[in-house]
Amino acid sequence: MTADRKSKVVLALKLTLVLIVAVTITAPAGAQGKAKPTVEYSKKATWFETLAVSWPAQQAKLQADQSLAGKLYPKDRDTWHLYLPKLFADFNSPEALRQIYRERADLIWDDFLRPGNGRLKTLAEGYAAHCRDEDKDLATKLASGVRDISGLVKVRNLYYRAMTVEALGLAGRTVDFVEQSVKLPTMRKQLGTLASKVKSADKSIDRVALYEQISALRRRIIFRHPALNFKTILINKHSPPLYSHNCDQYLARHARGGPGLTLLTNWKTAPKATSLLGDKLPTGDVNHPTLSPDARKVIFAYCCKSKNRADIEKHPGGYYIYEATTDGARVKQLTGTKSDKKETIGNRSTVEVEDFDPCYLPGGGFAFTSTRSQNYGRCHGARYTPSYLIYAADADGTNIRPISYAEGNEHFPSMLNDGRIVFTRWEYNNRNQIAFHKLWSIRPDGTGVANFYGVNSATPWAYNYHDARVSEWYDNVPPEKRSKILPYLISETRAIPGSRKVVATASGHHCFTSGTLIVIDPDKGEDGFAPITKLTPKVPYPEAEGWGYPGQYLTPSAISEDLFFAGYSPNPINRQRQSTVPWGHGIVLLDTLGGREPIYVDPAISCVSPLPLIPRKAPPVIPSQLPEATDDTATLIVQNVYITRDDPKGIIKKGDIKSLRIIEMLNLPSRGSFWAGEREDFARKIWGTVPVNDDGSVMFKVPARKTLYIQTLDKNGMALLTLRSLFHLMPGERRSCVGCHEPSGTPPVARFSAMKQAPKELTPPVGPQYPGGFSFKRTVQPVLDRYCIKCHGLEKSEGKLNLLAALGKTRKPRYTRAGRGGVWGYAVDYSDSWHSLITHPKLTKVAIRKSNFGATSESVNSRPKELFSHSGKLMGLLLKGHAKVKLDETSIRRLAAWGDMNYIRYGDYTSSDKPEWIVPDKTAEAELRAYTKALFGEKISAQPIQTLINVAQPDESRILKAPLPISAGGWGQIAKGYASTKDAHYAKMLKLVMNCTIPKQRK
Repeated sequence: MTADRKSKVVLALKLTLVLIVAVTITAPAGAQGKAKPTVEYSKKATWFETLAVSWPAQQAKLQADQSLAGKLYPKDRDTWHLYLPKLFADFNSPEALRQIYRERADLIWDDFLRPGNGRLKTLAEGYAAHCRDEDKDLATKLASGVRDISGLVKVRNLYYRAMTVEALGLAGRTVDFVEQSVKLPTMRKQLGTLASKVKSADKSIDRVALYEQISALRRRIIFRHPALNFKTILINKHSPPLYSHNCDQYLARHARGGPGLTLLTNWKTAPKATSLLGDKLPTGDVNHPTLSPDARKVIFAYCCKSKNRADIEKHPGGYYIYEATTDGARVKQLTGTKSDKKETIGNRSTVEVEDFDPCYLPGGGFAFTSTRSQNYGRCHGARYTPSYLIYAADADGTNIRPISYAEGNEHFPSMLNDGRIVFTRWEYNNRNQIAFHKLWSIRPDGTGVANFYGVNSATPWAYNYHDARVSEWYDNVPPEKRSKILPYLISETRAIPGSRKVVATASGHHCFTSGTLIVIDPDKGEDGFAPITKLTPKVPYPEAEGWGYPGQYLTPSAISEDLFFAGYSPNPINRQRQSTVPWGHGIVLLDTLGGREPIYVDPAISCVSPLPLIPRKAPPVIPSQLPEATDDTATLIVQNVYITRDDPKGIIKKGDIKSLRIIEMLNLPSRGSFWAGEREDFARKIWGTVPVNDDGSVMFKVPARKTLYIQTLDKNGMALLTLRSLFHLMPGERRSCVGCHEPSGTPPVARFSAMKQAPKELTPPVGPQYPGGFSFKRTVQPVLDRYCIKCHGLEKSEGKLNLLAALGKTRKPRYTRAGRGGVWGYAVDYSDSWHSLITHPKLTKVAIRKSNFGATSESVNSRPKELFSHSGKLMGLLLKGHAKVKLDETSIRRLAAWGDMNYIRYGDYTSSDKPEWIVPDKTAEAELRAYTKALFGEKISAQPIQTLINVAQPDESRILKAPLPISAGGWGQIAKGYASTKDAHYAKMLKLVMNCTIPKQRK
C-alpha cells in the first residue's frame, strides 16, 4: 500500500471520527424520539451515476442544515455507509458489485464523499490518480475541467482502460487454468476478440463496457471448472457482533439475530435464497455452521433472540449446538438441553455456559468450543468476557468432556484431512498479548496437542507490537521489511480437500474475526513466513498492518487448492469499541489466479460461511491410545534437552542443564479478580523438578489435564530457557519430544539413556508446601527475613532497599508503566520487599505483558537467560556472597524459582481473604510480643510485627526460625533459643504465632 493511500486512509478516519451521533443508519424511525432524516438518493441507470448525483444533493442539505451531519453519521461511519445498502439493493448484479468493490478498494470516492466536498472534479481526480502512466497526464487534464457527469465519464473511461488490461490478463490465466480440466475453444476465441479491442488505439471505445465484457467472459470461464459443478451453496445470514473483539464476538449478548441458514440455488446466474430452517427455530442467531462429510447434515451454534416468552423458555441462555438436515426436514438441539447437566471445571458457575464453533468428528460425535471451562482472560478488566476451551461430545450431545486445557481462549475447532483437529489458541505466557492467536492441532481424544502454525511467529516491528529489543519500528522500517509482517490472529481454519494445506482468516486482536485470507502449507514449516501465502494480498492484516483499510474477508471454505468461497465486505473492519453494521458482507468466489467473483449480497444483512453442498471424503478415525483406566498422570519423554530452536547462538553448553522444572499456569476463575503479579500476570504452581541424564534425556511423570510449561535449570536451579507455550497431557498419555522446542523436522534420537529407565517422579519444589500457586510471602519472604532485612529495612536501609514484608492488605496493583529510559512508575505506591525488589532498576527484570513498555518487554521467542532469574543482578550478587552473606542452597533455589516465575507476588486470584493480607489481632500481637520479650529481650520484641511473624506461612515466621538451631531446621541466629521443635517454648510461641494469623471475621 502506497504512502499516499495510507495518508488518505488516516485522514478519512480522522474526519469521520468528528461525526458522532447515537443512532445508526439502520435504526428505526423514531429512535430516541426523533425520526431519522431521509438520505438524498436519486436512482439512475447505474450505481456510479446514482452516487455521483445523490451525494451532491445531500451536501446541499447538509450546508443548509448543519445539524443533519450529526443525525446522519453514527460514530466511526463514513458516507459509504449511507449509500451502500441502497446501492446493494438496487445494483446487485455481478457487474455492479465488481465495480463497487474495486472502486471502494482503490479509495476512488473517499475525497468526494467527505462532508464539505461532493465536487465532481474531486471524484474525477480520484479516477485520474489510478490511471496508467501513459494515460495519467490526459486524465489529470480532463479532471481539472470536469463540471458534469459527461466530463466525469471520460476520466472514468481512462481509469477502466487500466482495468481492461488487468482483466484481460486475469481472463487469460483463467482459461489456461480451466483448460487443464476441460477444453474451451469457443471461449478462448472470444477472449482473443476482446484482446484485440483492448490493444486498439481507438479512444472512443467504452472501456467500462469492455471491462465488463472481459469480466463476464472470465466469469463464465471459471464457472466451467468441473469442481464448481454443483447446484447449491449453504450460507449463513448473520450480522457481525455488536461488540467488535475477537473474544467477545462469540457471546450471545453481542449477537443481533437474523435469517440464519439459507440455501443459495442458481448461484452462478440468478441466485435464489431460501431459508433452510424456516420456522423450526425462533428468531435468533446462527454462527459458524459446518457440514457433515456427506453434506446431508449441518451442525451449528444458535442463540434465541425472540422476545416471545414461550420461545425463551424453550431456548434459554446463550449459544448452544444444534444440528439440522440440509433438506430442512429436521432440527435438533444437542447441547444446553434439559438433560445437559452443564458440568463445569471445578464446578464453578462464574460464567454463563455457552457452546459454539462445532465440527463433526470422524467416526461420530463433534468437537466444539465452550465456556464450561469457567475461566476469564486476564486483560479484559471488568467487562464480561470469559475464556473458552475445546470440548467434545457424542453424536447425540451426551458425554460432554473437555479435550483441551489452556489458560486463554481457544476457538474454531475444525477437522484436518488426517483426522486431527486444528484450532485457534490465544496465549501470552510472558509474551505480548495481541500477537499470538495462532493454530494448534490435537487428536479427538485430547492427546498430542502441538503447534500447527505460528506459535513462535510474530514480527516485532508490526504496527501496535513494538519489541524494545528490535531497533526497527513500524513507522520507520524500510518498505521491503514492512511488507514482511505476520498476522496477529489466525482463525476460521478449514482443510483444503485432498491437501495438507488449510485456508484461514488472518485478523487482528482488537476486532471480530475478519480480515484477509491466507493459505498455510504445513509442509513448509510450522512457523515464519514460508508456510503462509496471502490469498487476498491487497487486503492488509488488520491491526498488524494498521487500521482503516477498506475490504475484509471472513469464513472461507475451500473447493480445491485453487478455488475458495468466502464472505466479503468493502467496508473497513471495525475496531474494538467501534459499532458494527449488520450488513455489508456478501458471498464471493476466489481463486489463486487473482479472481474475485461476486455471487450474492443481501442489502439488509451480512452473508457469510458459504458451504457448497457437495460430499467430501471423511477424515480417518485416529484410534485413541489412552488406557481405559489410569491414575491422573501422564508420561513425558525428552530425548535430548539440548536440541532446541531457541538457542541459535549456542549459549547453553552440554552439561549446563541439570534438571527440568514443571509449572502449571492457573486459570483466572472470575472477572474482577486480583492479579497475581505485575501487568496482570499469571498465578503459577510449581509441580516439581526432575534431574536430566548426562546425555540430555529424561522420562518422567507429570500431572494430567493441567496447563503446563517447562523450564530447563542450571546447577543453581535457575532457568536457562523457558518454553513459554503451554501444553497438556491426558491421563495415561505418553508423549515423546526430540528436544525442548526442537527445530521442525528434527529426527528422533536413535538411543538415549532414559529409554532404559522407569519414569521418574517429580521432586516437590524447595521451601514450604502449600495449596495454590507460588506465593512471594510464603516462599521468598522467609529467605529475606533470614539473610537480608538486617541491612535492608530493619536496622538500616542499604541501597535504598526495604525488604520488610508487607503488613496486612496492600492496595490493589494497577498497570505498571515504563516511561522514557525504562523508568518504572506506578499508579499506587507500595512499601514492602516485593515492590522494592521488582522496581529496582538493576536487581530484577520483570517481563511485562505489553510489548511496547520498554526494555523489559517480552520478545517473540524464548532465548537463554533472557528474562527471569538470570537476567537481573540479584542472583549474581547472592551467588557471589553479597556483603559476605552466604545463602544456603535451598534459599538460593527459592529465590531462583521466584525469579523464574517472573517475580510473581500471589499464588491465587482471590480479591479478598488472601492469607498474605491477614492483619494480626491486636490482643494476639500483644501476647506474642510479651512472650518474645520474656524469652529474647525487649529489643527483639519491639521489632515490626511483620519481621516477627509470617501471616501467610506461620511455620516460616522469623520468631520461630531464628532462635531454632540449624540442626533442628532453624536459622540459628538467636542465642539461647529453642532446643528443637519439641521444645515447650517453641510450642507456645507457635501457638501465639498462629493466634496472630487468624483471619478476622467479615461483618
